[in-house]
Amino acid sequence: MKNSKYSISSLLFLLGALSCLILLILRATQVISFQEVHHVVTSGYEEESLYAMWKFLHGLPLYTDPHQIPFTASYFNWFFYTIYGSIIKFVMSTFSLEDAWIPTVGRCITLGVVLIGFLMNFRLFANKDSDAVPTPTWLAVSLSALLWFGPLIGFWALTVRPDVVALLFDVCGAYFLLRYFPKQLFVGVIFAAIWCYLSWSCKQVNIVMPVAIGLFLLIHKRWQAFILFSMLMGAGFATTLLLADYNLIKTLLFINTAVPLSFDVFTVNLINFIKKTIPIWILFFAILGNALTNSEVKQKILHDKRVKFSLCGLFAWGLILLPASSKIGSADNYHFIALFFLIVAIGGSLPYLLAANPKWLTGSIALAGVLSTTAIIAVLANGNLANIQAQHDNNVAFKQCLHQFPQPIFVMNSYGSLPWMNPSPISFVLAYNYWQDRSDNRPFEHNGIGGLIQQGYFQTLILPSTYSKNFDGATLSNYEYQTKDCAGYSVFIQKDKA
Repeated sequence: MKNSKYSISSLLFLLGALSCLILLILRATQVISFQEVHHVVTSGYEEESLYAMWKFLHGLPLYTDPHQIPFTASYFNWFFYTIYGSIIKFVMSTFSLEDAWIPTVGRCITLGVVLIGFLMNFRLFANKDSDAVPTPTWLAVSLSALLWFGPLIGFWALTVRPDVVALLFDVCGAYFLLRYFPKQLFVGVIFAAIWCYLSWSCKQVNIVMPVAIGLFLLIHKRWQAFILFSMLMGAGFATTLLLADYNLIKTLLFINTAVPLSFDVFTVNLINFIKKTIPIWILFFAILGNALTNSEVKQKILHDKRVKFSLCGLFAWGLILLPASSKIGSADNYHFIALFFLIVAIGGSLPYLLAANPKWLTGSIALAGVLSTTAIIAVLANGNLANIQAQHDNNVAFKQCLHQFPQPIFVMNSYGSLPWMNPSPISFVLAYNYWQDRSDNRPFEHNGIGGLIQQGYFQTLILPSTYSKNFDGATLSNYEYQTKDCAGYSVFIQKDKA
């Protein structure tokens, strides 16, 4: 009867994981096609990275001053642009593709990263060389799927940004540390340092994993390993900053630009994180409750190195990325690493509880699986996929419309500003914090977009309908409003050129 109970609950949990995979596949078919370009945006301000890939493809400088024309920025670290840009350039040149295919190729890269991440996560749990109790296969598969295919990562699994590939590198760092701890610790530390450096080299805020590893080594009093790891990480950071040019350092450290914080953003991000990971929290609190009522199981759980490591990671996340998630522009991506540590804690703890067979554990596992499946069904029923198609259709119409007006054209739409959308010679894909810097009265070349409008640089303005008389501090009196809109946007053409 005991095996039967766990068979039912494990099947329900696996079903929840399978539902996540099905949703990912359905979403992928909506944003990736090899027959036609799909003009969609899959994550917050993905356009900034897409434009950076276009610059990489055409051999243009990636790191430029966001206060100089065209007021764009590449705020991520060098390795993200190098690895994605190199693959995109190879594929584009091999198949002689037009620039509009950059998002498709980039999203295929990210999807491949997600699949590799799932496999690495599974290997971390299923590692038979470890002295830890192995996680059952059904649990390892399900937990790995809930991280990499689940609602939290969601469309980030199909976007051109560094968050997912950086998470993969963090997982690799954790895998090699735990794989070689404690018997070949120095080997594990060296590999972990390399992977952690690569993660930071994709996104400079990714320092949670190195901090977690450092804490883990200190807790175990592995002083030499801690010193070696710290020296390797420090050498990597220092070498990068020493070799970097000023614009790279300026963007990496957000020098002379706004980094606005918002408690509302913090709250929304945290609530979304909890909502999208409810099945994981059910298991987490079920384990916590069982551990508190069973001292023998509690000792076994706390002795497991995966659990110790995950607790160090959650502490590091709470210290660094949780408060950082209040930054305007941040989103679910700031909590990816927290979910990883949560599932490592669950994967390390549950084998001991399964052996102890507490009464309400099977119900918790089954409930987590049912809620996962229900959540995916709700997402599909909400017309999520139809919204993607509508976005594509609208952007296709937008592109056709833009080609009808005199250039240069300014478009108050980030995707519409991309080179394959806007035919103008210069693409003004504004940095995400352009408007905050403008409100802070930071100096811009030619006084920003408003100054260029005042000087009559743009022949056409494509603006949201809320603007009619002024934009970015400039009067629109020299532009004539057109009765025909452009995909819902108002059109203004310079009077003497109309």
